[in-house]
Amino acid sequence: MDKTTEDRLAALEERLGVGFNNRLLLVEALTHRSFLNECAAHPTGHNERLEFLGDSVVELIVTEQLYRKFPDKAEGHLTSFRAALVCTDTLADVAMSCGLHEALFISRGQVSDNRSNPKAFRHICANVFEAFVAALFLDQGLGVCRLFLDRYLHVHLLRSISDQYDPKGKFQEDMQARFGLTPKYQVLREHGPDHAKTYVIGCYVGLVLVSQAQGASKKEAEVDAARRAAETLKDWEGRITESCSQASAVRRSRNGGRR
Repeated sequence: MDKTTEDRLAALEERLGVGFNNRLLLVEALTHRSFLNECAAHPTGHNERLEFLGDSVVELIVTEQLYRKFPDKAEGHLTSFRAALVCTDTLADVAMSCGLHEALFISRGQVSDNRSNPKAFRHICANVFEAFVAALFLDQGLGVCRLFLDRYLHVHLLRSISDQYDPKGKFQEDMQARFGLTPKYQVLREHGPDHAKTYVIGCYVGLVLVSQAQGASKKEAEVDAARRAAETLKDWEGRITESCSQASAVRRSRNGGRR
C-alpha cells in the first residue's frame, strides 16, 4: 500500500479509536466492488463477503445488548428495537457519523451515480458499516466489536428507542385506547424517477386526515406521519371525537334508536 493509503487508514483508525493488526482486513472492508474495475493492482477483493459476516455479527451483538438492557420487554418489543437499530437507514447514519464513507475505495463512476441516487449511496454506507464490523471481528474478536457498537451504534440510538421504539406501533396503541380506531396510511402522491421516488403519505384516524409526511420509502413516510400525528394530537383530537359521535348517532338511527 502506498503512503497516501496508509495515512488514510491511520486517520480513520485514530478517529474511531481502533487499530487493526491486519490492515488488509480494513482495506477489504472499505472496498466497493466498483473500485476493482479501476484498480487491478488493489491488494484485496471487494467487501461483500465481509458484509455478509458483519450482518450476523451486528445482529448478534445488538440482540444480546437489547436482551440485557430491557429485561422486562416482550419478544415483540425487542424485535422492534432491533429492527430500528439494524435497518439500512440507521446503519448508514452511523457509518457516515464514523467517517467510513469518506474512506471508501470506490470508483469514480459510482461516486457520480451516488450524487444522483443518494438512496443507493446510503445502502452502500450501511454495507460498509457491516463489513467494517466483520473485519474488526476477524482481527480482534467479539469483545472489541461489542465495545465498538456500544460507542457508535447503541449509544447513538438507545436513548430514543427506550420510550419511542416504534412511532407507528405506539400511535396505533394510543388511538385504539383513546378512540377504538386503528390508524390507516394512504399514498397521497409520489414523484421522482423509479430509482429515487419520494412518497407523500397521509395518516388517517377514522375518516380524518390527521397528518402527512414524505420520505424516500413508504415505510419511512408512514413512520414520520405517525410521529407528526402524535405530536399534533391536540390540534385534531376534537375532530375525531366529533366524527366518532356522528358515526355513533348514525348507527343508533339505523338501529331504531337502540345503542
